[in-house]
Amino acid sequence: MTRLLRTTVLTMTLLCSPLALSAAFAESPDLILRNGEVITMDPANPQAQALAISGERIVAVGSNQDIDALAAKDIPGLIDTHMHAIRAAQTFDGETLWLGVSSLQDGLDVIRREAARRGPGAWIAVVGGWHPRQFVENRMPTIKELNDAAPNNPVYVQYLYDEAFLNAKAVQALGITSETKFQPGGYPELDAQGKPTGVLRGNIPAFSGLSNRILAAEPAQRLESSRRFFSELNGLGITSVIDAGGGGMTPPQYDTIFQLWQQGGMSVRVAYRISAPTPDNEAASFKDVLGYMPPSFGDTMLRFAGLGEVLVWKMHDGEQIGPGFKSSDAARGELLEVLQLAAARGYQVEIHAFSNDAGGQILDIVEKVNAQTPIESLRWTVTHLTDGTEQTFSRMKAMGMSYTVQDNMFLRGQDVAGKLGDEAAEILPPIRKAMDLGLVVAGGSDATRVSSYNPMIGLQWLVDGRSVGGSPRRIASDRLTREEALALYTRNAAWVMRRENELGTLATGRIADLAVLDKPYMTMPVEDIHGIRSVLTLLGGKVVHDAAATR
Repeated sequence: MTRLLRTTVLTMTLLCSPLALSAAFAESPDLILRNGEVITMDPANPQAQALAISGERIVAVGSNQDIDALAAKDIPGLIDTHMHAIRAAQTFDGETLWLGVSSLQDGLDVIRREAARRGPGAWIAVVGGWHPRQFVENRMPTIKELNDAAPNNPVYVQYLYDEAFLNAKAVQALGITSETKFQPGGYPELDAQGKPTGVLRGNIPAFSGLSNRILAAEPAQRLESSRRFFSELNGLGITSVIDAGGGGMTPPQYDTIFQLWQQGGMSVRVAYRISAPTPDNEAASFKDVLGYMPPSFGDTMLRFAGLGEVLVWKMHDGEQIGPGFKSSDAARGELLEVLQLAAARGYQVEIHAFSNDAGGQILDIVEKVNAQTPIESLRWTVTHLTDGTEQTFSRMKAMGMSYTVQDNMFLRGQDVAGKLGDEAAEILPPIRKAMDLGLVVAGGSDATRVSSYNPMIGLQWLVDGRSVGGSPRRIASDRLTREEALALYTRNAAWVMRRENELGTLATGRIADLAVLDKPYMTMPVEDIHGIRSVLTLLGGKVVHDAAATR
């Protein structure tokens, strides 16, 4: 793909034949992209060869009759509808990543290099986003291996929200003893002599609190870390995210994103939800906060997107797989009060329900609210629903709700198979079932603790159906086509954001958020989709990522 710099501003031309512009547009466009296959996600004009941009808007989408070979793939900017981006951005610089690492030995080498780079005494923290099945060794690290990899540094390796591995320096730095207790649900494993082994067991609140402590940084560091994280997302073609709130997201956690926004430093659009900060009295907490937060407060770069994903902690089923979720009358009453408040004031809501059991109990309450105040126009969402049933999805459809699904099964497919059996794991999550019932289904990652922030992994998993390690694999009839998968991260995701008239498709009049990919997504081998990168990412017609400029 050839490019010509037209002005000192971020404008480039991809050379080819003339492009017919919209009749309403009389002047030369700022930017023309040509010689490409443009996947528009616009049903009226699904593919084109060129497009023109003026300011932040697309002014024309058309063809190039003179082109025989297509040089690139243009797609709408990708939208992740469920990422813990605000939290992840602030700690990005302090973390060590095992994303894409194919052997445990390579992972240990990453720790060695980080220890050398950061210096003695600095924390080395791998905080989720990996699974032992991605390693050829197919196992967890041992404490001895972590001691050997970085004898002079505290090392913390967290596996999802299930357990963590600490070397001797980390145990010492945290002051862990046989009596140590973390937030409810977190505790150290002890050996036969009653001494800590270096392995910690816990849950979401416990590990959220611990990782926040380890990764604590000064405000200036959090700000720069956030810039780099969003730039990293731009390099993967992401231009928008819906931040899911979640554990540990108390009001001070939003200071950095507000500062970045006020400075005009954001390169990704963020629609953020707020979760209940602490268990108990959630309705009262939301009433206090929402008095200062009208629906859709903000602008095109940072916008308040309502409540989620944790509304009432005792109605939150974590990562429960299969049946067994039980809720109390008090918890259900609290959720009813929260949802009545949201509906009456016109707020969007995203509700966490990992299991169908939890989803069913939550929908009982949503239906009561809907009978009083119809919610269809608010586009409420249920997220996860790993084992959702046709009945559950039909109830959601009747109220105008949507379903946001993540690629958790890419890492956890074998875990699910171990609990529910291979046959069950091969049809989960039931994306095709939800789509066939007419639900709007949108994609996301749930990054960064339980999955990767790379949307190309999610796209490959939707199409190929393989979990890490190759099995289980979703049955063929439940796999999506490439266009269907891309719609989950573009057109459908924009609908969930309530911005489908501006984002998610490349059509005349839409905002020019787009990515030029380095490989042909629609035709390349499916097993290689995870390796796609963006060579050029535009946000509102402005370049936020240029691979050529970073080489």
